[in-house]
Amino acid sequence: MTTIFKHLSNNPQFMKKFTTKYLYHLSTTFTEERIRTVYDSITSLVEAEYCADMSKSAKEAANTMLTFLLERPANILQHLQEHAGAQPAVEFELKSNVAGAHFSVNGETMTGFKGKYLAGFATDFMAYPPAGYKFDHWDIQGSFEATEKKESCSTNLPGELSGSLTSTCTITAVFSPSNYDCTLVINEMCASSNKNSRNADEYGKYPDWIEVYNYGNEPFDLAGYYFSNKEDELKLSQIAYGSKSTIVEGKQHVLVWANSDPVDGPLYLNFNLNVDKTKTIYLSNASGELISKGTYKPHSANESYGFQSDNKGEWVLFEDCERITATPGKENGSIKCDGVGLTSVDSSEPLSIYPNPAYSEVTITSKSLIANVQIFDVNGSTILKYTPNEKELRIDLSTIREGVYIVRIECEDGVFNEKLVKQ
Repeated sequence: MTTIFKHLSNNPQFMKKFTTKYLYHLSTTFTEERIRTVYDSITSLVEAEYCADMSKSAKEAANTMLTFLLERPANILQHLQEHAGAQPAVEFELKSNVAGAHFSVNGETMTGFKGKYLAGFATDFMAYPPAGYKFDHWDIQGSFEATEKKESCSTNLPGELSGSLTSTCTITAVFSPSNYDCTLVINEMCASSNKNSRNADEYGKYPDWIEVYNYGNEPFDLAGYYFSNKEDELKLSQIAYGSKSTIVEGKQHVLVWANSDPVDGPLYLNFNLNVDKTKTIYLSNASGELISKGTYKPHSANESYGFQSDNKGEWVLFEDCERITATPGKENGSIKCDGVGLTSVDSSEPLSIYPNPAYSEVTITSKSLIANVQIFDVNGSTILKYTPNEKELRIDLSTIREGVYIVRIECEDGVFNEKLVKQ
């Protein structure tokens, strides 16, 4: 275990998340009040078992253990400071002005924080509004050195704040009521995917998929939303907070994978799709209010059910008629059995990113000028950033580790999130 941790500690992203998780536990699990409560409950159970001649020594040993437990958090905090190369801990509170909000702190989900936090420790905050609210602004009381800040979101997108504490600080995420309509729908589903679909996830596998389409013009975030295959249990599988891969831009399609393995990433669910039965899949917001649903019937390999066209018409079968007419990640009905759409869909793509998977370099080409490019890891942290103002951008990948990344591209044709695999 020591050897494994030694190697993991060389990964800055791991250490950032590990340190944050431990700081959170120190402020919740290892508070003095909780330590004393647990200690008292245990000692009350074992005191009756003490022999008369060992009662004194047993109590002395128990008191020694209590002293150790009470001193341990401070020692751990010192070790965390040394590992993180940070400054001594200060008092810190993270909260919101309304109930039901969630935070992602360096990729760790929490509803708030109150306790000791390391000064000088680079931290990325994301604040997610509850249903019926939108993020307005950050209220910072105390000393915080901000390096990046995002405020005044128009929909349910999170507020963002990056930087580090310099002394005691309270940060409040301020949300305001909003009556925006959610523009996300379940658009298409396949419960029989295999390698012939050529629709692989980032692991090179071919899980069943649910396509979500944003028919509006404003971006929406799936984080905190629920998918379910049970009408009486809408809060079955929640999309994780903390990753920008869950943001669905206006008119964009995003795939959610139903493979019963949510640890694979934020867009993976804890249930499979059953191709042998007629099933309805439900999408609900963070409060459990139904947003959209779709029903598929038994179908053959790589066929799918969905709207005739994006968010329009009846739900129909996209059959396999010498060619696959399912369109994961693309416009419904754009590929016909006679082959119509096979060329025009590909040629109409506003941008391309190749090769993908990539080794040392990747090239992005666009029909319009590329304003901004950001590459995020699976935790939502920015790895690379560019402002090319050109139609083509070559990116050197030699400095980043192997893995899966999200490339966010802003150009005149819109904003696009593309998956990139670095090998």
